[in-house]
Amino acid sequence: MPRQRTNNSWQYTSWSYLWSCGCSTFGQLYRLDEVVHPTGDWISKIPKKLKYVYVLIKEIIKANIVVAKIVIKPTIDIKPGIIAVPIRTKTNIGITGIANTITLTPGTLTVDISDDKSILYVHSIDATNPQGVRDSIRDDLEHYVLEAFE
Repeated sequence: MPRQRTNNSWQYTSWSYLWSCGCSTFGQLYRLDEVVHPTGDWISKIPKKLKYVYVLIKEIIKANIVVAKIVIKPTIDIKPGIIAVPIRTKTNIGITGIANTITLTPGTLTVDISDDKSILYVHSIDATNPQGVRDSIRDDLEHYVLEAFE
């Protein structure tokens, strides 16, 4: 009896989209960084930017697993909400980098930024622990954006 093929085109499409968004964002930020800050030290920042890409991919995979677990459960027990996240980045490239990184991570979406550019408003699929979301963004994402782009 011949094996049946499963139709995994949605998985391929999802991962292709995810990969293209991530590569596109990194490429845009990398190029924008060199246009905005032509300091000549871009060679020394290449390892930090590669580390940022690695962390970004790792966080996207972790968030995909969390969101998949939420979706697979028979009852959806989430409390979505908008969380104010203070940021340390001060340059436009850093703010763009952290905002895009948050948006690329499943389960979170950057909604707005304060007028003084010190707070991002982030929609989270599960806002039961706002401080945990803030700490995760600050320690797991923003730290690497600061290293790579500021």
